[in-house]
Amino acid sequence: MAGDLRERIQLREFVATGTDALLAPTGIWRDKGAPVRAAKRDLSDRERAAVDAWRQTTLARFTLRASAFSRTISREDRILHRGVEWAIVGITAIGDGTAWLQLTCETGDLP
Repeated sequence: MAGDLRERIQLREFVATGTDALLAPTGIWRDKGAPVRAAKRDLSDRERAAVDAWRQTTLARFTLRASAFSRTISREDRILHRGVEWAIVGITAIGDGTAWLQLTCETGDLP
């Protein structure tokens, strides 16, 4: 698996700076930590159907080494990969969870 970590991803976090007229949070997305190495795999049609992917989005899985930093990643964070922002829709520990994390992400019409 370590040899497959060919991609560099940047984790991003939302920082609230206030609220709008409807009291929805407003703010900015900023980098969270340094870029990390990851493997990227686009989901197949069968996998897309299994997660009810009827929206006009692209789904992929990013696999990265588990670490103290990677364990702080949440579904509220995003990934920046090759200039494209990805929303994290699922986080799974692979195996016993001490070596690898898998992030299921989507891009397309993100809020």
